[in-house]
Amino acid sequence: MSYINESVTSLQDFVTKLNTFLTGTPGWTQDQLDTGAGKWAIHKTGTGMNLYISFRWDTSSPNHLGIYQALGYTGGNDPGNHPNDSGNGAISGTDSVIDNARNAPITNSPLQYWCFEDDHYAHVVVEAEENKYVHFGFGFLDKLGDWTGGEYCYGFKFYNLNSTLAGIRGSNSFLLDGLTKDNDPSGQVDREFYCATVHAEGLPNQGGSGKWAVHMGDQLSTSLGNDRAAVARIQTTCGFRGGLIARGFGRFAANSEKALIPAYPIGCFHWDRTDDAVRFLGWQKDVRGVNIQHFVGGDEVTVGSDTWVLFPSYFKQTGVTATGTTAWQGIAYKKVTT
Repeated sequence: MSYINESVTSLQDFVTKLNTFLTGTPGWTQDQLDTGAGKWAIHKTGTGMNLYISFRWDTSSPNHLGIYQALGYTGGNDPGNHPNDSGNGAISGTDSVIDNARNAPITNSPLQYWCFEDDHYAHVVVEAEENKYVHFGFGFLDKLGDWTGGEYCYGFKFYNLNSTLAGIRGSNSFLLDGLTKDNDPSGQVDREFYCATVHAEGLPNQGGSGKWAVHMGDQLSTSLGNDRAAVARIQTTCGFRGGLIARGFGRFAANSEKALIPAYPIGCFHWDRTDDAVRFLGWQKDVRGVNIQHFVGGDEVTVGSDTWVLFPSYFKQTGVTATGTTAWQGIAYKKVTT
């Protein structure tokens, strides 16, 4: 249960420092750290959690950090080829290929990072350039019921890095995203391979050998992709930006005069296409969608006994043109230090 904010000088420096932090007091286990080959892998298990995460970057052009989720680790295998891999993340050490699947576009000159860690998650924010923030993370849902799974992993996809339409574009993906989909705008496809993945087994009408769901919005069931074992994936949905909770509670504006900071929780629901049913699975702990109209990245607010740190989902648009836009869309993380 810990927190850190420190400066970094390169993508490699960021990975090295984050690894040092996570394998220290937080107690994650390092499986691999080969900065010469651009590969890193860590895991944490226990209390039903089986969370194996690996990363890859191009050492000659390190702008994107590939992010992979599996259920085990095999020494000598590339990230993406570990046991029961989710299928998201390009198996490549070339930057332009890594960018074609789940990753975090950190660049090779990030400024600083924050890591919000508790026993069952690590949520990371990187200031990739001044006032522009990239989010990625992994963890274990606060589950409802005793179903098998609950481990999740997400990266960051932004179609147009200068667009104020960040909050409504289906081509983008943040956290456990309930809005991500293909062809928004037209031609932006295969979004299922950029999205968060959730380990799930034995859910209603899921195939017997299925182990994974992709977390996204209004995507066709034929466009959810396969895991690395060529097994079809199911869908989880809602959460950040879209779905049952965000549509109802993500509309309210902040009001600094009344100390009003509306925030909504990030829920995960199974979309069962066979029965056309949506079933609640659990929450992403200690993360909220929030309006940052009166805040900038890294601002802290206190709610009761809790401290929350606020960031734009990528950047905050300022001035008259920001009025009524989605450029105040933000993410709040609980700061756990005990």
